[in-house]
Amino acid sequence: MKVVHGNEKKKANRWFRLFGIILILALVVIFLNILLGWFVEKKIRDILAENPKGLIITVEDVSTNIINRSIDLHEIFVQEDTSTSGFQIKLDRLKVSGIGIINILRGKDINIRKIELYSPDLKGDLGQLLDKLKSDKKPKTDTIKKKGPEKIHISRFLIRNGKTDSLMIPGTIPWQNIKRIDIKIYDLVLNLADSTKKFSISDMDIEIEQSKILLPGELYNIEFYNLKVGMKDSAINIDSFRLIPNYGKYEFAKQVGKQTDRFAVGLDQLKVNGFDFDKILNNKGIFIRKIQGEKLYAKIFRDKRMPFDYTNFPLLPQQSLNNMKIPVKIDLLQINDSYIEYSEHNFVNDNPGSLFITKLNIEAQNVVNMKSNPDKMEIIIKGNGFLMGKGSMNAEFILPVNSSSDTFYFNGEMGNMEMKLLNQMVLPLTNVEILGGELKKATFHGNANSHYSGG
Repeated sequence: MKVVHGNEKKKANRWFRLFGIILILALVVIFLNILLGWFVEKKIRDILAENPKGLIITVEDVSTNIINRSIDLHEIFVQEDTSTSGFQIKLDRLKVSGIGIINILRGKDINIRKIELYSPDLKGDLGQLLDKLKSDKKPKTDTIKKKGPEKIHISRFLIRNGKTDSLMIPGTIPWQNIKRIDIKIYDLVLNLADSTKKFSISDMDIEIEQSKILLPGELYNIEFYNLKVGMKDSAINIDSFRLIPNYGKYEFAKQVGKQTDRFAVGLDQLKVNGFDFDKILNNKGIFIRKIQGEKLYAKIFRDKRMPFDYTNFPLLPQQSLNNMKIPVKIDLLQINDSYIEYSEHNFVNDNPGSLFITKLNIEAQNVVNMKSNPDKMEIIIKGNGFLMGKGSMNAEFILPVNSSSDTFYFNGEMGNMEMKLLNQMVLPLTNVEILGGELKKATFHGNANSHYSGG
């Protein structure tokens, strides 16, 4: 028979008491967690039942965890109560964790460790909804300003597997369809008291698998694939880009009702390096070190049988840049190994004439406007390729940024080429055929602006 000594018995009792205390604390935590979860869920459902801001919001399940200070919402659906904009959001899950509850109760700055949105699906006219919410805003009757938090700091804001369907965002390109989007934002600070700098972030990563965008006027769609944005790397990469007309060559001009160029454009790869995200996010301009594109493919067509608009005077490139409201500075723009084809159709023949340039390389230096306070006051564009796939050609354009007349200058040269290759353009447009001849070398130079040209 084993004898239990007094010290061992006391030791065993201490362990039992400690275990009992831990068990009681665990039960208290579980009870508080259940009670807090019930309270938070009731509070959320009471708020949502009032249709805040004219929105109908439903939530399938709400859970809380006081250990990691988190709130977890599942199966969220948001839509406008009057359905005038068709705006709605579906969200599989919204999790907010690491909430600074003490600061919230004290009315101090709010700190949140992480916000996660799972599979958000947005559609409808966001701009129309925002206008409605602004009009529904009730005037303030209390003139006494209540002290509240000045900042909200979110360490990590994550959107996983998001998508949009016919989403119209105000101030941007209208209808946007995104197949899959993932966003990671780090150290997001919302400045509630500072109107000059409403938010700031330390880093951001965006990945979009595929997107289709209908441009204003509904004449074109833009499609791009595998877009990656890295703020810390100051880089943007796109695997493939397409500008797709919504009408055929002849129907396009009929839709416009006058002579215009129809563009069908493809780009195999686009890389942007040295992108100053801080400036663009704070509306201080577009500043980029280098843009590089590979294998541009462009077909341009004009139907000259349509009426010509003599009241339309397109701006020159440097004029367009100077008309922009924000500073622009791109140190270097390169497009390599490209193909460009231009075709037009007139009353002379039943078929259009065309010419093309292969293996075209374009380099533009110092793409700036006056608002960027550039060191150099001229944009220099250089290009080389092969006209009709045979004749070597080089050209240079010099575009002064600060010229009152906006006169630009150009010069270049052409190498060896058989002249009858130009029949692809000349014969359909003039009914004149080049029977022979060979160009050994030709040089050209000149200048032009909106009113005259010479050379």
